[in-house]
Amino acid sequence: MREMKDSGISWIPKIPINWSIHRLKYIVDSLSKGNGITKEDVLLNGDTPCVRYGEIYSKYDYSFTTCISRTNVDKVSSPQYFSYGDILFAGTGELIEEIGMNIVYLGDYDCLAGGDIIIARHQQNPAFLNYALNSGYIQSQKGFGKAKLKVVHISAFDLGNLIVALPPITEQKLIADYLDSKCAEFNSTLSDIQSQIEALEEYKRSVITEAVTKGLDPDVEMRDSGVQWIGEIPTHWTLIRIGSLYGLRTQKVSDIDYPPLSVTKMGVLPQLDTVAKTNAHDDRKLIVKGDFVINSRSDRRGSCGISDYTGSVSLINTVLFPITEMNPRY
Repeated sequence: MREMKDSGISWIPKIPINWSIHRLKYIVDSLSKGNGITKEDVLLNGDTPCVRYGEIYSKYDYSFTTCISRTNVDKVSSPQYFSYGDILFAGTGELIEEIGMNIVYLGDYDCLAGGDIIIARHQQNPAFLNYALNSGYIQSQKGFGKAKLKVVHISAFDLGNLIVALPPITEQKLIADYLDSKCAEFNSTLSDIQSQIEALEEYKRSVITEAVTKGLDPDVEMRDSGVQWIGEIPTHWTLIRIGSLYGLRTQKVSDIDYPPLSVTKMGVLPQLDTVAKTNAHDDRKLIVKGDFVINSRSDRRGSCGISDYTGSVSLINTVLFPITEMNPRY
């Protein structure tokens, strides 16, 4: 049984007796900001590898050795480089729970950091410190006191004041090696599960497609629909454009008067309290129970549903209301 001591911090009740507590600014050598690199600056054959802040959320795991993007260094004003062992924080995000997400670079070549990236240079074990800074007790500090706005920011000053439990450097390596091994197991399992999910999703789509284009009677007489991607349909079926079934609802309302809803792949649901919000309460779109709503964001592809609620949704959603008799579930 390891001998433990009180950390002196309420959310870290006890730590091993040979560990210490520090603010991040006293652990790192520097906290610097990246600069520039727009989407237009990313070039397939650019001369320098780079990372943009949005890629931290969507393109990388905890650690990486190769940048997925490149740019020409002459396109960047005051280029800021990172190198082996440096930790990159995203300075901007949409969710408080994810603000300041970090990754560690373990590659051999110097790379460029884009704007809204904060670079931590240090002398600790890179993998350990990165795991620690992604842990729940650190993430809660990153989001503490942040308002639930449309975009959430974190500064180098904020990051510097994070409180970190730090073991000796030799123990850091042991912990990092253990976590590398366990996370590799988790990732392998997740990959297998994801493959099964994708296969089931594909099968589900094929069952739905067959039912809504061919019906349920295998012996029904068929005819050519005249539409290439539909093929044959039962002879007694008709084709109609969705504009003949639905009208477009565009009325703007306030989320104070109409409860905020979210359009997800599971349908239209009450909005979670953790979703980042805008201060413009009237900048919403009315949705009435029975409306068909489609989320138009590219990263929410497939998010739509018939609403069981009356409320308000973001203006990015397309809200359709029925104008003729039909079965909305079909």
